[in-house]
Formats: sequence, C-alpha cells, structure tokens
Amino acid sequence: TVMLTATDNAGGSGVAHTYYRVDGAAQVAGTAFAVSTTGSHTLEFWSVDVAGNVEAHRFAQFEIVARPPATMYVPVAGSSRYETAVRASERTFASGAECVVIATGSNWPDALGGAALAAAEGGPILLTDASALPSAVAAEVSRLGATRAYILGGTGAVGPGVEGALASMLGAGNITRIGGANRYQTAELIAAKSVDVLNASGTYDGTAFVATGANFPDALAAAPISAAKGWPLFLAGPNGLSPSTSAAMSSAGVSDVVILGGTGAVSSAAETSLKSTYGATSVTRLAGANRYDTAVVVATWGCANAGLSWDGLAIATGTNFPDALAGGVMQGLEGSVMLLTPQTALHQATLDCLTLNKASVRSVKYLGGTGAVSTAVRNQVGAILY
Repeated sequence: TVMLTATDNAGGSGVAHTYYRVDGAAQVAGTAFAVSTTGSHTLEFWSVDVAGNVEAHRFAQFEIVARPPATMYVPVAGSSRYETAVRASERTFASGAECVVIATGSNWPDALGGAALAAAEGGPILLTDASALPSAVAAEVSRLGATRAYILGGTGAVGPGVEGALASMLGAGNITRIGGANRYQTAELIAAKSVDVLNASGTYDGTAFVATGANFPDALAAAPISAAKGWPLFLAGPNGLSPSTSAAMSSAGVSDVVILGGTGAVSSAAETSLKSTYGATSVTRLAGANRYDTAVVVATWGCANAGLSWDGLAIATGTNFPDALAGGVMQGLEGSVMLLTPQTALHQATLDCLTLNKASVRSVKYLGGTGAVSTAVRNQVGAILY
C-alpha cells in the first residue's frame, strides 16, 4: 500500500483534492492505493486547492518485488533417541508402512547400511534398546500397521527380548534378523538384501557406497542419498576391502562405487583396488578435510548428481549417530540432504554451505533436541537463512 500526503506549502487556500493514476490508468481521487503486480510501475499524482488551482503533475517510478516466504524451521525430536526416530517415522510414514527396520540405538556399525534397506521396503528405521523394545517404538510399530520387521545385527546388538516382543506383535515368521560375524559381514548381508528387494522391482542401478567401518559420520551423511537412490553401503577396514566384501559387491552386481571420506577413512590402496575392478571412471571419492566438510561435499554431490534438493535439508549433530541414522531415511524419501554440525556452533564448512545455498532453502529440519543441535546453532542457521 502507498500513501500520498498533500500539504499547502504556499499558505494559500488549502488542498481540496489529491488525484493519482498508476501505469497510465484512469485517474482516481484519494491518497492511498495498493499495487500487487510485481515489476516496474509509474505513479502520476497531483493536487487541487480549494480555489481550483491544479498543481503540475508529478511522476515517480517504483518496483514491486516478490518477497519469498519465510523459512520454516521444523524440529524432529523426541525426549530420547528412540522417540526422535519415532518422530521421523511419524512424519515420513503418516499413512503407515508395511515393514520396519529395527536397529540398536546403543551403537552404530550394524545399522549404517540400513537406510537403503528401509527405503527399499518403504518403511522407517526405528531404534531400540539392546534388551527391550521401548514402549514408544512398539506403539509406532502398531500405528504404522507394520506386518514385517528386519532386525539389524546379532543378539549382542539387538537382544532376544526385542526379537520376542516383535514376534508377539507381528508373528515370529515375519521377523528377519540380518547379522554377520562382524560389522563388515553384517553390512554385506544388509546390502545383499537391499539389492534383492530393489531388483525385484527393477530399480537397482548398480551404484554402491564404500565407507570406513571404523566411524560413522561419512556413512550417515550419505544416508539420504542411499535411501533416495537405493544405493547399498559396504564397509572398508583399516586394510581396505576384505575378500568377502569384494565378493559381496560383485555378487550384488555393483558397477559404480562412491567412496565416502578421505584416505584416512578409506585408504588409497582400497581406492586403487576398486578402480582396478570397476574402472577409474566408475569410482568417485567424496571427501573433505573433516566429517563436517565431508558432509558438505556429500550433500553438494547429492544435489548435483542424485536428484536431491537443498530445500528441506536436515541438520544433525556430527558427534553422535542416532538422530542422523533415523533421519537419513526421512531425508532421502523427502528428496533432501543432511548437514552435520558440532553441538555448540556451526562448523565453518556448514556455515559456508548454508550461505552459498540459502536462496534454495525454504525449510530446515533439526534432528534431535537442543542437546544435539543447540539453540546457538539454530540461531546461527536462522541468521543465515533469514
């Protein structure tokens, strides 16, 4: 709305009427008008005094620019890691899901590859205590209307009590445990099952991730891509890929490999071996100077090469795994990426990434409560995206 004010500066008989026209339209008497069409406009205006004298017409140019909607900030958080995973499930699978993937909330190795499997089956990753299924998780399984469940890892990770609770809800024949002798074999088995499910619908394209089995951030940063594209994850040890993992990749029909992390995570020898097997042009390494920088590199690559978007991105702590683990499936199925942050302040790489891409971001999700992504971090994000 534009307001016009007319004043008798000459001390004459006073202003009687003010008139205006916008963009050459018919003249209108008044001092207020609204223009809603974006672009450049011309305002013509003049006043008439009580004696009937008409002042010279005046002109002004102005422009209406569309203001983008305010950025939305969406917390995805519960009172515990288990309930945060439930919140992600409720958001992503509001109408239910036939299958759920259950992983321990106490440790990360067995569940790293779960994003591809969960998304392939069209269900969430839910976390559990090793010895008992949390009541909130049991309630979410019921709300989803799930009829099947996968348990990731052996009984040391997800104990018999959890399996028994799920069996009583879904039937023992509808529970599948995927666990190997170690984290590397478990990853192989999860990848094989993911590919089997995807091949049944003809949607596996032969791409796989390789990440270190010694830490979690690099794999979790790629979880949205893994879920969105159905790309399984294989783990490399300190000496590179084991013969068992190499054979599992071959059996899965892998044709292209994306290595996550630098040579301190997945060695140069492992990369050389993969290039020898698949060809140099079929092996890509996504790496930064640290976990936060690597997450930026992974997200940027995912937006450029895997059809994901900056809008709706999630921010999770890079110092613990549960929130990002459960949130990866949500992000992948919603078509967006994930960035990692220290708890108390944005890492510079994350800050720079948000600044560079802020025009594309209309909503942000925070995974976990303020104990994971602090109020200070949220304030920094808001200041960048305002």
